[in-house]
Order: sequence, then structure tokens, then C-alpha cells
Amino acid sequence: MARIGLSNGTQVIKALSKQLTSLYGSGFTKSNLYQFVQFYKLFPNIFHTLCGKSGILSWSHYRLLLRVNNDDAREWYAQEALSQNWSVRTLG
Repeated sequence: MARIGLSNGTQVIKALSKQLTSLYGSGFTKSNLYQFVQFYKLFPNIFHTLCGKSGILSWSHYRLLLRVNNDDAREWYAQEALSQNWSVRTLG
């Protein structure tokens, strides 16, 4: 069975980015696709909520939170941003 190498994986992401952009418009850059995967890994429960939403936090909030390496710190910042209605600028 052949293994997908780094270059093949990179090509898959590149092709997926191109296809999603042609179907849905901008926002599906390669870097965004990697952030989508990271988002799902760090915040899996958001996809299991009734509406698929988590309070008032925007994608911009979550993009900043993805940069926080410590799980406890990330959770604290997310809760504070939500409960205190922090803007993206305040969170950043």
C-alpha cells in the first residue's frame, strides 16, 4: 500500500483549496484549511452543540485562541472573551 508523502499531502490541500474557492468563494486558502483542522482538534465540542455555534465568539476570536499552546490558558481566554464580551482586539 502506497503512503501519501508530504508533497502528495501538500498537493491534496492545494487542490482542495482551489476546488472549495471555486465552489464557495474566498476564505479557503491553504493556511485557512490547516487552521480549520486545528480548530476542530482544539474545539471539538463546538460541532456537537445544537446550533453548531459557541456563544458570540467569531472565527477571528478562535484564530487568536488557536495560537495559545496551553490548553488551560486557551480555555480561560475563551471563557473570559465569551463572558466579558471581549472584542478581537481585547483578546489579542
